[in-house]
Amino acid sequence: LDRKPKSPKIIKDSKMWANLIKEIKELSQARVYKNSTEVCRLRGVSFAVWDVITAAIISGLNILVVGEKGEGKTQLAVDVNNSLFGGRGTFIRAHPDLKTRDIYTSLNLETLASGKGDTHQALELSESIKNPLTILDEINRVPQITQNQALSILDGYISLPEKSARFFFGIDGYHIGLATANEDS
Repeated sequence: LDRKPKSPKIIKDSKMWANLIKEIKELSQARVYKNSTEVCRLRGVSFAVWDVITAAIISGLNILVVGEKGEGKTQLAVDVNNSLFGGRGTFIRAHPDLKTRDIYTSLNLETLASGKGDTHQALELSESIKNPLTILDEINRVPQITQNQALSILDGYISLPEKSARFFFGIDGYHIGLATANEDS
């Protein structure tokens, strides 16, 4: 890939650290998902799931939420999309027949009908490629090979051999993936 890895800023000053935590806590909160259970403690500060998710989003890190059925993983993903991305995420409910290329492409039927090109020329990217967030709900439901293909989506790009190119997602290079999975799979 042509992207350079982002270097994290190292926070040495305790005042900077306190300000960062305060700013994170002041960001939009989940509308429906409510779970204030402490999942970690850092420098004496308690963090709940929403805080950890928010920190990952700020850092540009992909997220995998694993848990039992009915624990609110999907609701958490929907709340992240609505609260922090203004609903501009792409939501994909995984199923055994899911093909990753079908998520972001479509055929331009006018091109095919006019005879100006074959299916390779008629393949177009959908507008959702511009979305800064991709949610893959229940990723454990798709076969292993499709899960591996989905990793490129989580890394923010899709390869289309028909176009001999890679296309990057997001806004100004920012894109993250959030996947959910059930523990029983």
